[in-house]
This record gives sequence, structure tokens and C-alpha cells, in this order.
Amino acid sequence: MKKIFNITLIALVAIIGFSSCSDDEHEASVLSGEWEGDWNMWYEDDRGRIWYAAYTCVRFDRSTGTSGTGIQVDYYDRGPYRCLNYRFRWEVRNGVIYLTYPGNHELDVDIYEYGLSNRCFDGYFGSSNAYFTMDKITSFDYWTP
Repeated sequence: MKKIFNITLIALVAIIGFSSCSDDEHEASVLSGEWEGDWNMWYEDDRGRIWYAAYTCVRFDRSTGTSGTGIQVDYYDRGPYRCLNYRFRWEVRNGVIYLTYPGNHELDVDIYEYGLSNRCFDGYFGSSNAYFTMDKITSFDYWTP
């Protein structure tokens, strides 16, 4: 009886260990593609004025099971710039999406609480609590939860 309990416990631990990796791969699969919407971006000009993006397009290219590279293009209706773009690296790990911007580490952010489906992606950026909402316009991987 004790032997059966030990085998069951080992199997349960293995299942839990593999399921988090599998969940991250599914999240990365859904995230892969092009998204458009309010990414809650802005910039400050030389005079200290704040300009908010009208909308943002974000592309997530998957290079491994749970990570990849991407590009973000922020479009502005007003201000000195019509658009600004940034390249980033991304990873889904333990249910958190990590975005790292090699050219501008001030933009690095972790996305903890989010909703992600084959159509919508919304949530809050790290500690700033800035809300974003995006719609999928192109899918690179097809997965149905």
C-alpha cells in the first residue's frame, strides 16, 4: 500500500511539473501573431508635453515553445511623431509574460494579470497598473483551448 502511495505521489508531482510548461507553451501559441489596440503608450516631448498613442500594433514572433521576438509600433494622431517603433524579446514563464526591450530597458515590463484568447488580449502592465486591450488581427499558431 505504501509503495502504491509513493508511486502515485511521484506521478502527481511529475504531472504538475509538466503541466505548467505545457500551459506556458499554449499561452505562447495564442500570443503568437499580430495584435492591434490600446497598448497604453505615450511619450513626452522636449517641452514636457505628453502625447498618447491613438493605437498600437504589436507582433509576437515565436522562436521557441515559450519565447520569441517582436516589434511594437505606436501610432499618434498628434505631436511631433506620427509613429514610434520598438523591438523586443518576449517569454511566457510560469503564467507571466516578460517583455524585454534591448534598445530601451525603461520599457521592460512583466504582464501578470491578463486575459488571452484567440481574439482578445487585455490586462495590466506590471507595477504601473496601466491597462491595455488588444484585438488579434493575424494568428501565426492555431490553438483552441
